[in-house]
Amino acid sequence: MTLIVEHAVEQVRHELMYRQVSVAAVRVLTSRMRRVTFRGAQLAGFNSPGFDDHVKLFFPRTGQRYPVLPIAGPDGPMPPASGTASASRSYTPYRVDPHVQTLDIDMVVHGDGIASDWVRRAQPGDVIGIGGPRRSFLVPKDAPWQLMVGDETAIPAISRRLAQLPSHVEVTVVIEVADRAEQKALASCLDSEAQLRLIWLSRDGALAGTTCALQSAVREIEIPVSSRYVWGAGESRQMRAIRSYLRYDRGIGPESMRVTGYWTLGVANHVE
Repeated sequence: MTLIVEHAVEQVRHELMYRQVSVAAVRVLTSRMRRVTFRGAQLAGFNSPGFDDHVKLFFPRTGQRYPVLPIAGPDGPMPPASGTASASRSYTPYRVDPHVQTLDIDMVVHGDGIASDWVRRAQPGDVIGIGGPRRSFLVPKDAPWQLMVGDETAIPAISRRLAQLPSHVEVTVVIEVADRAEQKALASCLDSEAQLRLIWLSRDGALAGTTCALQSAVREIEIPVSSRYVWGAGESRQMRAIRSYLRYDRGIGPESMRVTGYWTLGVANHVE
């Protein structure tokens, strides 16, 4: 009989807070990715212990300098006095420096939309709102074998996770990006002491969220029957198919897997 070792995830809740910060710098990582550094005294006490935490960025309305933020109520967000909060989108914090009160967030630029339009024009001094994180999922680092899979939107979380893993862990990472130029530019974001096997997939002109490359790649990977952990994030329909395959074809229980839809093709402000 094979003993299957599960590695339970601990969920930690945080006090809901909304902050107003300004852009300190914008770095072009690739033609489709920008790293925005935010700075502000309100980042004091900002806490993001989970590698796949997410915050909401609130974007000022057209013609306005400042965003309208919700009110942090006892049971969650409440409407502001003006009635409607600014539009928001969810992102993973990439790096937090509490000493200088900065927060780095990598933002994918794709198509037209509130977030993509904002980051294309972003300049030092621009003001934006940040809400959360409201909770963190603390994934144990002790699983000897781990798999991480996702598209560009998953790279900040994957980067954070790889930096945490110890040298005895074997980790396979599968990432789908637009093309080989993106692979080369983003490779510097992925560094780890772990035993890393990195697999890049290119869409080569196909629209993000329309290929089955991630699903096919996961099916080709040999996954041990015990002492494993799988994490994935990306387009929700793809992640749903991968999650179903891992659960029912490979027998990986929810205690040893967290596969999440970060966005949905054709749907604005998707939340899973």
